[in-house]
Amino acid sequence: METEIKATKKRISFDILKFRLFKLIIGIIILIIFLWTEILMIFNSDSNLLPDLFVNIWWQFSLSTIILILISYEYLINSIRDAFKKTISDDLLVTISVFTSYIFSIIAIGINFTDLKANNWLITNFNNGDSLYLLFAAFVEVSVIIYIGRIIEFYVTEKTVNEITAINDLFVEEAIILKNKKEQKIATKDLKENDIIICYPGEVIPVDGIILKGEALINEASFTGESKLVKKIRNSDVYGGTITDQYLKIKVKYKLQDSLISKIHQGILKAKEAKSDYQKIADKVVIFMIPTILILGFIALTLWSIFAGWEKGLLVMVTVFVTACPCSFAMITPLSILVANGVALKQEIIFNSKRPFEKKQIINAIAFDKTGTITTGKLAIKKTNLNKENLKLVYSIELYSKHPIATSIIENYKNLFKDNFNLKIKTIVGDGLEAKYNNKTYYLGSLEFAKKILNKNNNKKNFIKSDEIVIYLFTKEKIIGYIELEDEIRKDSYQVINSLKAKNIEIFMITGDHKNVALKIAKKVGIKSENVFYQTLPSEKASIIEKLKNQNYSVGFVGDGINDAIALETSDLGISLGSGSALALQSSDITIRNDDLNLVDQALNISQKTLKTIYIGLIVASIYNIILIPLALGGILVPSIAAIAMAINDTLAVIIAASLKRLNFKKNKKN
Repeated sequence: METEIKATKKRISFDILKFRLFKLIIGIIILIIFLWTEILMIFNSDSNLLPDLFVNIWWQFSLSTIILILISYEYLINSIRDAFKKTISDDLLVTISVFTSYIFSIIAIGINFTDLKANNWLITNFNNGDSLYLLFAAFVEVSVIIYIGRIIEFYVTEKTVNEITAINDLFVEEAIILKNKKEQKIATKDLKENDIIICYPGEVIPVDGIILKGEALINEASFTGESKLVKKIRNSDVYGGTITDQYLKIKVKYKLQDSLISKIHQGILKAKEAKSDYQKIADKVVIFMIPTILILGFIALTLWSIFAGWEKGLLVMVTVFVTACPCSFAMITPLSILVANGVALKQEIIFNSKRPFEKKQIINAIAFDKTGTITTGKLAIKKTNLNKENLKLVYSIELYSKHPIATSIIENYKNLFKDNFNLKIKTIVGDGLEAKYNNKTYYLGSLEFAKKILNKNNNKKNFIKSDEIVIYLFTKEKIIGYIELEDEIRKDSYQVINSLKAKNIEIFMITGDHKNVALKIAKKVGIKSENVFYQTLPSEKASIIEKLKNQNYSVGFVGDGINDAIALETSDLGISLGSGSALALQSSDITIRNDDLNLVDQALNISQKTLKTIYIGLIVASIYNIILIPLALGGILVPSIAAIAMAINDTLAVIIAASLKRLNFKKNKKN
């Protein structure tokens, strides 16, 4: 049913586009006829290139009425709709301009009815005929030229919206779930965490999950824009909305509402609905500007009518209304943000709120969480003095444990050992593991555990001093050896921190880890020791952010865990990594989908470029109005030129916003 609705909406949208193009073609043809006639009347009214038909009043009335029916009525409907909403938009100025021209042209026909009939309805053969013609010309030219500008705006906006909201097409209505070894269909929204689902070749994976069985090349182009297929094997993460080429058995990691595809969709909706500071300023300018222009227009009508006749007064008023262009003020901010969202999405960056596009959110400090952000969160083997036989014993013991340290040791040695020893294992809660192998008892655990087990008279010289995690293999009689593990620093941490420092952004690190470990990691990646906060609780992270803000820093925070959610909310700009917890993703303003830290820098670049683009657009709109409105009030401009100027100004706003599409960030290669 939903698929049919989507198809119907697409068909309706396409039909609307075709009708708009039809109206545009008819409008341009009529516009060319009027411009051609006007040029020849001004420079050579006796030209053979100007047939009588073109200056026949009924011909012009008919063409103008066609424009009224096809195009101009939209401005009137929009103005009426705004009136019911108790709002004012630039459509009101356009409506007054075009309908004033049309209505007064008809009134003029009535006033000059006798002369027109006596002269075969040719407007060139009676007094003040040129003025009458210019009113019809103004109506057609203003209506069509503004419509051309809006079609251009519509095209850029629709194209960007379609690029972004194409994500909606990736939602799958039904999934195949495995229950009691039987496959059955279930609504995707009813899937729960840890459910087992089946995906067949060519199918869209419905939600985020982990591969339990199978290997496949996954098409992630819907998220990344990259055509290259990504190889996924057992225990690999897969994302809802991507396409598999092979049979896969998948364990659901997140429900539909918590899956990445839903996060992207929710983030786009939030960003689209929210208004930035610049948009609020632009809205105030529009609200102030429209009544001001109305007053100026009617003053111009009155004064010019007194001193130069009602025809001139009317033309000046129409020109003022057409010239004044609040629409460029109104469109530059939302259009720029829309384009920025499209650019960011292709870079696997998701803007979840308006805050990245606010002037006050220009960041001059960023605080990083350590574990899982600056470091991988996975322990790497730094050093060991164990021989291969004893390492295999450690590997075999750890296979019986679910502890994160055990998982890291297994991950490090799984390619070295294809089998393991048969052991009898006993867990010593809070300490470590006891294993019986070849009629001998071994122990595996921390320094404190070893001190408890070892005989008092045992020589403990084999203990080592280290700020890292050290696991000992020992018996009651002696220390056999140790494995020293360290939290591995992400390779992209060095690059992003250096890049941010080059922009004069102060870097901080906030971690719950011990002092020595925290300072060592900070030194390696280039963070000042005085900018390191260690042994912090989740609530204390938020307090540190507040403290930095009180020191006149505009603080961004980068994190990934549940314990980072409060800090992400408290910061001026929260940035979460895509592999992070659902709560962290919900609390952030920006989500980095593929965990590449370099995209933190790129996200800030897009944000700042967007702010600059909005600023340039507002300046251009201001300069236009400052120069053109006085010229219109002075009677120097005519409606057709004013309409062209207004269309150019609107198109400039669209071009300025669309220039963000040219942002091209090279994907950083990991060293």
